[in-house]
Amino acid sequence: MDKVFLRMEKEVREIQEGLARIVVPAGSLISEPHSKLPAFYNPKMRNNRDIAVLFTIAEGVRRIGEPMAGTGVRSIRIILENGNIEEAFINDLKREAVKFIRENLRLNHIGGNTARVTRLEANLFNIIHSLPGNRVEYLDLDPYGTPAPFIYSSIMALRKRGVLAVTATDTFTLKGFKPETAFVRYGVKIFKNMFPSEVAVRTLLYYISRVAASLEYGIEPLIAYTQRHYVRVYVRILRGPGKAKESQKRVGYIALCSRCPFWKVSDEEFREEKCPICSSKLRIMGPLWVGVLKDSETMSRILDMRDEAYWIEEESWKILRRIAGEIDIVGYYDIPLLASKLRRSPPSVSEVISSLREKGFKASRTVFSTTGVKTDASLKELVESFNP
Repeated sequence: MDKVFLRMEKEVREIQEGLARIVVPAGSLISEPHSKLPAFYNPKMRNNRDIAVLFTIAEGVRRIGEPMAGTGVRSIRIILENGNIEEAFINDLKREAVKFIRENLRLNHIGGNTARVTRLEANLFNIIHSLPGNRVEYLDLDPYGTPAPFIYSSIMALRKRGVLAVTATDTFTLKGFKPETAFVRYGVKIFKNMFPSEVAVRTLLYYISRVAASLEYGIEPLIAYTQRHYVRVYVRILRGPGKAKESQKRVGYIALCSRCPFWKVSDEEFREEKCPICSSKLRIMGPLWVGVLKDSETMSRILDMRDEAYWIEEESWKILRRIAGEIDIVGYYDIPLLASKLRRSPPSVSEVISSLREKGFKASRTVFSTTGVKTDASLKELVESFNP
């Protein structure tokens, strides 16, 4: 261990994550991580990093950038576990964080020919990498809080057909619990709703698509999910005004009944309408991304690595299987919540899915809720699938 870290022995811990040995602030292992730590490390985000590693392998990524790297664990794991990374640009604004990054690179025998470490503000790092010859294939944006201020420069730093991976932890805002903040920050009108985790993903994807469109770029979501306190999306950036226009066709609105569980989706803003079931007023959310949330081929390539990637936690594979098995439509029904509104005992999720499939409908679990069901059946047809 470096002399600086030997003097800090009581303040740091050496741990193993994946194939990497890293030193982290001791405080990050005994309490909730916070911005006052010398370098940011959150052990609860291991699944997030597991999936990032698998994604870069599946995509054949060779050149990566991380503008807010903390201890550097994500980039270091990608270098070690991908095995084919040619250049990794690892950055953090904190002086102490840069020391952690350098020490962790040394611990894992990663030299300067592969990893380049800088200490810059994240947007400045991205702008430097927006210059021809400096761009990356994959940029991983993992800020403390909202990613909104960094999306524009992150897109600029990507090569043609590059992938932007984004984590957002301002989930209360993205889910609709802070409508005013959501409108100011992301330009959407959302509110407390029946499928908040999915709304969070669709809000973030809308914002990315809107920023990309201002550059005449389109987006292609490859993976999107929520876990615990964060939202995570992987988006391919597609250049050209045609791609931008195509993406904007996948932006729309969701109308929800203010009284019963009815909702519907449209690619145009609704006029004043009433619920067809109870005649109550419909409330409108949007604009939101209402297109697909994943690429099935990408998911298949990742899941095909199950046997060889032995170091990946089982929980990470469980998340990936749930994403892959989910039917790609807007919204889901929370079965216990729906049952309570109907004043019935809730059937199991498995029972509901089996009943709907027997009737010829598509139905699946969802990564957004352990008690949620996605289906192309109408609300009436779903209710009929409940046991009397």
